[in-house]
Amino acid sequence: MPLRAALAAGARTLPFIGGAKDGAKRSTQLAGWAQNFLFAGTSAFLLLVANFFPHYWYFSFFALISFLYRIIRLNALGALQLGFLFGFSYFSIYKISDFFNAPVLTILTAALGTVLFALFGWAVARAKEKFGFNPLFVSLLWVLFELGLIQFGMRPFLNESEGASTILSNFFHGLSVLFGFLAVSFVIVLVNSLLVFAIEKAVSLAKARGQGVWEYESVWDLAPIPGLFAQKVYRNHAARSPPGIPCLN
Repeated sequence: MPLRAALAAGARTLPFIGGAKDGAKRSTQLAGWAQNFLFAGTSAFLLLVANFFPHYWYFSFFALISFLYRIIRLNALGALQLGFLFGFSYFSIYKISDFFNAPVLTILTAALGTVLFALFGWAVARAKEKFGFNPLFVSLLWVLFELGLIQFGMRPFLNESEGASTILSNFFHGLSVLFGFLAVSFVIVLVNSLLVFAIEKAVSLAKARGQGVWEYESVWDLAPIPGLFAQKVYRNHAARSPPGIPCLN
C-alpha cells in the first residue's frame, strides 16, 4: 500500500511538472516577443517621426539603431520576427490615411512592405552569422530591399523630392541629384550601422575591462549597470603556517 500510494502521488505530479515547463516556455516566448516589439517599435516610431514631420528629418540618422542593435543578439529566425514587427509597426501607421480610400490595396501594400522588412532583418542576421556585422553590407542590403519598396510606391526615407532642398543639407541634396535618393538612403543606413557598430565595440570593451583582476586594490563601481562594469576584486593574502614551522613562499 505505501508503494502504490507513492506511485499514485508521483503520477499526479507529472502533469503539473509538464504544465510548469510549458508555462515557463510560453512566458519566455512572450518575453522575447515583447522585447522585439520594444526594439522594433522604437525604430519604427523614430522613422515615422522623420517622415511625418520634415523638420525632424535628422531622426532618420539614428532611427534604425534600436532595430539593428537587437539583430546582433538574435539568430536568423529571431531577426525575421523582429523585421516583421518593425514592418508591421511602421506600415500600419504609415499607410493608415490610405486605408479609407482603398482598403484592400492598402492592406496588400502594407503586407508586402512588412514581408520585405522581415526579409531584410533575416538577411542581416544571416550575413552577421557568416561575415560578422558589417555596416557597409547592411547598407547595401537596405538599398536592395528599398528597390522592392519603390515598386509599391513606398519609401522609408524622404518621399517628396521637392522637399529635399529645404530638408536636407546641400551635401545630401547634391548627392540625391547626382545618384538618386537610393544614395541618400545608403548614407543614412550606413550612419545608423556605424553607430551600432561603435556602440557594440564600446560595450564589448567595457565588459572586457570589467573582467580584470587586481591584487591589493579595490575598485569603486561608478556606473552600476548590470553586466557592463561588474568585476570581482581578489586579494592574494600571504601564506601562513603554524607556529614553529617555516613558511615557504
